[in-house]
Amino acid sequence: MLSVTEESLFFIVIASSILLLLFVSFFVAFIQLYRRKQMMAENQRKERERAFSEELIRSQLEIREGLMRQMSDELHDNIGQSLVVAKMQLNSMQKEADNDQITAASELIGRALQDLRNMSKTLNGEYILREGIVEALKKECNYIDSTRQIECTLEGFLDLNSLPADHAIILFRCVQEMLSNAIKHAEATKIQIHLGKSDNSHCISVHDNGKGLPPNLEVSRGLGIGNLHKRVELMGGTLKIKSSPALGTHISITLPIQSTY
Repeated sequence: MLSVTEESLFFIVIASSILLLLFVSFFVAFIQLYRRKQMMAENQRKERERAFSEELIRSQLEIREGLMRQMSDELHDNIGQSLVVAKMQLNSMQKEADNDQITAASELIGRALQDLRNMSKTLNGEYILREGIVEALKKECNYIDSTRQIECTLEGFLDLNSLPADHAIILFRCVQEMLSNAIKHAEATKIQIHLGKSDNSHCISVHDNGKGLPPNLEVSRGLGIGNLHKRVELMGGTLKIKSSPALGTHISITLPIQSTY
C-alpha cells in the first residue's frame, strides 16, 4: 500500500505529465497555425503579385492596341489616300503618253496600296474580332507571301470564335510577333503556320527554316520571347519553343479549350 508521500508524488508526476503533454500539444498546434498563416500570407502575396502583373500586361496591351488602331486609321485615311491620288494621276498621264515606266510605277503603287490596306486591317483589333482570327491570319500570311521573298503557308483549321475578345487579340498579336521574328531575325525563306486540335486543346504553331534563336538569353529577351510567355500565360496557355540552326525554329501555343468559354 502506497504511503501518503508516495501517493502525492505519484499524482504530482501524473499531473506534470499531463501538463507537459498539453503544453507540447499547444506548442505544436501554435507552430502549425503560425506556419499555416505564413503560407496563407505568402500565397496572398504571390496572388497579389500575379494579379498586378496580369493587370500591368493588360494595360500595356490596351495601350498598344490603341496605338495600333491609330496607326491603322492613319495608314488608311492619310497615306492610303495619298497613294490613291498618286495612282490616279499616273493613270491620267498614261492615257496621254504610252510610257512603260509610268505603267510600272502605277502597278507598284497599286501593289503598295493593296499591301497598305492589308496591313491597316491586321493592325486594327476590331477588324480581327469582326473577321475572326483565322481570316486575319490568312491575310497576314498572304501579305508575307506577296513579298515574293518568303513563302508563307497556313495549314489546318480551328474554330476560335469561342475565344474571349481580349484573348483573340492577344493570340493574334502573339502569332504576329512570331512571324516578325522569323522575318527580321531568323532570315527564313519559308514560314508555316499550323492550326490544330489535340487533347482538348487548341494548338497554333509557327515553324520557319531560318537560323534558329540565339543561345544568348538576353538576345532572346530582346526578340520578345519573355513577352510571348507572359501573354500566353495570361490566356491560361503554354508556350513551347524548339530551335536549332539546322532545323529552324518551331514555336507552339497551346490553349485549353475549356478556358475559351
